[in-house]
Amino acid sequence: IGDPSVGAVAATAGAAVPGSNTGNGTVGSISVFSGFTKTETITMTCVGVPAANQANFSVSGSVSGPLGIATLGVGFSSPVIAFTIADGATDFVIGDSFTIATVAANYA
Repeated sequence: IGDPSVGAVAATAGAAVPGSNTGNGTVGSISVFSGFTKTETITMTCVGVPAANQANFSVSGSVSGPLGIATLGVGFSSPVIAFTIADGATDFVIGDSFTIATVAANYA
């Protein structure tokens, strides 16, 4: 959308917003990709806690749909977004979640 001769405005992502979580870990190293990232809300929901200091999160976009499974402490990457979920002093439980608002690249 817009005039390509003016130049692209890169895709952006806001900070990760935690839900009413039991776990107090954080999400960092958030990256988005112009040409692939859409304007949507990315949701990460804890779907498994195999042991202490471990958790798996289902990742989906409100427009993109399912994007995969993120593992606590391991960098997650899809064509739409990349990030790392870090462990905190209190472990995550099933249902803990984060959301990230993303904005697609656009022409100025």
